[in-house]
Amino acid sequence: ARLEPCGSCREYVYAAESTADIPSDDDYHGIPLMSRPATIELGYVVVPRESTDVFRFVKLHNPLDAPLLPGPADVYIGGDYLLSTDLRVAAPRGELKVGLGVEQAIKVSRNTNYTEESHGMLGGSLSPRHEITIEVANRQARPINLEVQERLPTLREKEDEIQFDLAQVDPPWTAYDPE
Repeated sequence: ARLEPCGSCREYVYAAESTADIPSDDDYHGIPLMSRPATIELGYVVVPRESTDVFRFVKLHNPLDAPLLPGPADVYIGGDYLLSTDLRVAAPRGELKVGLGVEQAIKVSRNTNYTEESHGMLGGSLSPRHEITIEVANRQARPINLEVQERLPTLREKEDEIQFDLAQVDPPWTAYDPE
């Protein structure tokens, strides 16, 4: 995937790498000031509790020691034009996430099962058990990096504890630290 800036920069001074001849034809002309390769990661995210739609995004790493200012950009994946979008500002050497819409070739299903078990010496207390199974089918020709976000239950008023039993997870999950 690659992003190509196609607009003008505002409110920051960029030093041009070379000189340019501009024709005096009473028309506007775009002048490239510099060209730097940028690292871009294609990823996918889904929140199956809310929707089974899988959303594509690219994470752009700003290669400049200057901010990457907002403006329009054309998005290509594998040489094919995907869409035009507006970029937000990216800090010097920072990163920027750009959403690319729903990916139809990745399917996700979320299945839940709820049971109650009796606990205690006389079986007088009930313990609810929720089981959540999330299945992903990648119908693309290449492996993907899919982030599955699921909300975990929290203690309600007058509850003593919650116990999580992590069953089979492949690949292993990692903690999510939102920005």
